[in-house]
Amino acid sequence: CISTDKLRWLSLRAVPLLKSKFKLEAFASFAAAKVREANGALAHVDVTIVCETPRIDPHRASMRANLAAVLGVDASRVSVKGTTTEGLGFTGRGEGIVAFATATVRLPFDRPALDSAEGRPGA
Repeated sequence: CISTDKLRWLSLRAVPLLKSKFKLEAFASFAAAKVREANGALAHVDVTIVCETPRIDPHRASMRANLAAVLGVDASRVSVKGTTTEGLGFTGRGEGIVAFATATVRLPFDRPALDSAEGRPGA
């Protein structure tokens, strides 16, 4: 079962690039809010952009600052890097860009401690 929230974000594929920037910012903000609702915190966000052009380095600082502002974290907790496919595939032909993002999320630990002797929740 897919919730209406998930359906809203899955429709990003159909949005033209200029409009999708705002949708992606909305998604990042939405995801960060969900973490905060769970009394969690974003410890670190790592983004890798795969493209031949443009070069990422000249834009790295502003991308980090913008993403940090949207997520509500300090820019020191955001990493942005670029790589290429050495001319292979659709990114190598300049037909598109791929981005991967991972986040380290810290949530409250409210489960019982593990019993070290048996590796299961202790009583």
